[in-house]
Amino acid sequence: MPITSPHYHFEELAEGVYAAHAAETGAARSNAGIVNLGDQTVVFDTGMTPQSARDLRAAAEQLTGRAAGLVVNSHYHNDHIRGNMAFAPETPIIATPQTRALIAERIPPAVEQHRQTGAARVGVLEKQLAAVTEDDRRRKIAYELNSLRGIVASLPELRLRLPTLTFERKLTLHGTGRAAQFLTFGGGHSPSDSILYLPAERIAFVADLVFVQRHPWLGDGDPVEWVRILSEIEALGVQRVVPGHGPVGGVEDLALMRRYITEFTALAQIGQGRVSHKPAPFEAWWDPGNFFEPNMQFLYKHSQAHTP
Repeated sequence: MPITSPHYHFEELAEGVYAAHAAETGAARSNAGIVNLGDQTVVFDTGMTPQSARDLRAAAEQLTGRAAGLVVNSHYHNDHIRGNMAFAPETPIIATPQTRALIAERIPPAVEQHRQTGAARVGVLEKQLAAVTEDDRRRKIAYELNSLRGIVASLPELRLRLPTLTFERKLTLHGTGRAAQFLTFGGGHSPSDSILYLPAERIAFVADLVFVQRHPWLGDGDPVEWVRILSEIEALGVQRVVPGHGPVGGVEDLALMRRYITEFTALAQIGQGRVSHKPAPFEAWWDPGNFFEPNMQFLYKHSQAHTP
């Protein structure tokens, strides 16, 4: 029976390997993954809300025939970890030590901010949506509104759940059906990013180290390290890439993310943080979070701070 969810669309990439695409109409906000190791089921990232994560948990069980035995948090950002609480209390959650510390430090203030301002912001967005007629602008507002409604609805039950297992560089799980590698090459998108790599299938779940056909958020990372990390991932021999946002991509999308960072760094330096023209193919990329302008300001400030 097909799995239906307002929060995710599921795509089988190989036998027992699934991308969970965050739906624009739902409250997951970021992509996730489900991997059947043969004797254990792994879920990669848990989305923005417990209600979307419950759908992810149910899908994992339906698709693999067993409950999730391990959950991965790729990095600390809200839209990848707030669903942790939806999984069974005994289910281990794995992350890097720095990601665990950042979740503990930075997520409670972010949740509190939503408690204080979320409902009022929903009202503002509802009024904006009613007043706007331009299609792209309506799409952006509707995306933000759907997500924020889900966040506000989750707040009464939301509980922070920290990772329970940490790894420093690499951890390999050898299942009866396939092996999975948890890898970190440092921090690029965030201070600490980890990926899930399936070497036999050459599939990598890379979270927000890659955005496909969408403008990424750069402002919490290190663009120089990010470019290096993308090259490290490419050197693994990856063929298919599941991004944090956008459709499944290929090795070419690793190169395209490197190009985005390097080209716009150069343009931001020339324009002192202002870039009026986006070169192809980036002019066609969707920007639901309105990230482009702050990205350019960040790249300029970062380049100035790191210029000898």
